[in-house]
Amino acid sequence: MERNGLEPAIRLPLKDTRGTVVLWQRLDRILGYQHPYGEASRKRLSQTCREIELHLGMVFHRFLTGEVRRKRFKFLLNGNEIKPWDPFCRAENKTKALQEIRIPVEHEGISGDVLLEPFVLPHQDDFSSPDAFRLASGPANWNQQQGFYIYRAGRMIQSGGWSNLRAPDEHTKLARIAVSFSPELDEAFKINVAKMRVQLPTLIRDAVREAVVPVVRLAREVYDRKPAKAPTPPSRGPVTPPIDPAREGPQPGTSATATNRPTPDDRTPLLTLDQWSERLLMAATEKERPVVEAVLKRL
Repeated sequence: MERNGLEPAIRLPLKDTRGTVVLWQRLDRILGYQHPYGEASRKRLSQTCREIELHLGMVFHRFLTGEVRRKRFKFLLNGNEIKPWDPFCRAENKTKALQEIRIPVEHEGISGDVLLEPFVLPHQDDFSSPDAFRLASGPANWNQQQGFYIYRAGRMIQSGGWSNLRAPDEHTKLARIAVSFSPELDEAFKINVAKMRVQLPTLIRDAVREAVVPVVRLAREVYDRKPAKAPTPPSRGPVTPPIDPAREGPQPGTSATATNRPTPDDRTPLLTLDQWSERLLMAATEKERPVVEAVLKRL
């Protein structure tokens, strides 16, 4: 080590350009192996580096593509350039970009807008390739990557999850929504110092919940490959003729018990837990909603 504790190899990348170099030492303590120079620890270190690349490519993807500040920059990890990961698959032809929504926020005298950008990803069969579908699953895989992607000044703070507004569901895994806010609203979003945790402000939760409904509905239709308005399925078997209210007693060929019992085709279809969750949250009052959300979260 030279003076100031920096090796020439660390200072060399900054010789002809500006930037930041991060040096990590004593990684054997992170790996937890008794012999940090063995083959097992080498493989674990390689896997850790790959996980870091994926994480940085996700968190800073707007910077890596030049969407922020209109200027592109790059990260290098052990000499490997980190590639951006777009959670909304905007390069796929079948990705659906829905109408943007702006929600005004005022917190402790500070006003601003929260921008919602909803996307519905393509059905698995409509991706450009199997590799593109696998890449779109993200670091945490499909079901955990659905939901909100919250950005502060272009940097991703939260990747996936519904912020306790609903539960993740296999049938809605194609729904992803970008939620963007400026640093002026840090207090409203209760962002921590490390910028790793964030909460949706209470004042906009109802508006966000309402905006999510059509996105989730379309995502379910794409996943199930159903049209927006499914035609009524044809009835199976004989249909019981309607009863004339002017006549008393059972109709010919029926009994009093049979006329009061619905046929299998007349029964209300069973609802999934996800569908029940939506109905309960929509029906709940503001005071009831925290209790309903807590119960649904346990389920």
